[in-house]
Amino acid sequence: MSFNIANARGNNDNFFDTQPKEKIEWGLNWLSAVIHYHNIDVICLNEADSNSIRTHGIDTAKYIATKVCYNHIINEKLFSLPAILEVGNVVISRYPLKFNMYRQYGDKIVDQARNAFKSFLDFDVMFANKTSLNIVQTHLDNQSEAIRREQTKKLRSHLETKNHPFVLLGDFNTTPGNESFKHLVNNNFVSNPYLGSPTYPSGMPTTQIDYILTSQGLSIANYHTIRNRISDHLPVIGDITID
Repeated sequence: MSFNIANARGNNDNFFDTQPKEKIEWGLNWLSAVIHYHNIDVICLNEADSNSIRTHGIDTAKYIATKVCYNHIINEKLFSLPAILEVGNVVISRYPLKFNMYRQYGDKIVDQARNAFKSFLDFDVMFANKTSLNIVQTHLDNQSEAIRREQTKKLRSHLETKNHPFVLLGDFNTTPGNESFKHLVNNNFVSNPYLGSPTYPSGMPTTQIDYILTSQGLSIANYHTIRNRISDHLPVIGDITID
């Protein structure tokens, strides 16, 4: 699963919106039930709070992991002012996780702010049979296509160093027709046969900006979205298989 949870604030894009604690918990309980029902192994969330005023100090990753009885978490805090605002990308998994690296798209604080503290996170899911699956999670800028083009160049440069199959997923904030997206998929570098599944806004989705893409050597099946009321995005779900 890839899901911009938007700190479980509901179908609005007010980044600092504060909802009642009961509503936040209801949303996280709903998501936990979805994970259980669909038997999802790995959950990748964008805009997940850890210790923020707006979400009443709830640690999103720990809350969900406890509900679904998963023991493995990566919590990348892109922006951290404890007890005020802590937010970033998180991974929750049934299987052990190996953290490889994360990188903000800006190298210095000014450039990081210009990139709205967006990043990518690289990790492996470790299976009992000693095989693994490499996943790269990202969140791209939501305001500027020019900035997204810069970000996708850095992202593709990282991905091109790999000599094994990988999954690329997250909130790209770009559509298949934009140059930033085309730069990632050119020459069938990564692909998804289900392009065209709208994910935003959640109330009446018209635009696809959230994706699960696979490199050569992997394929995806049972790709679908789930309607919800806890975010302005729809989660995307798929089964990854080795070709």
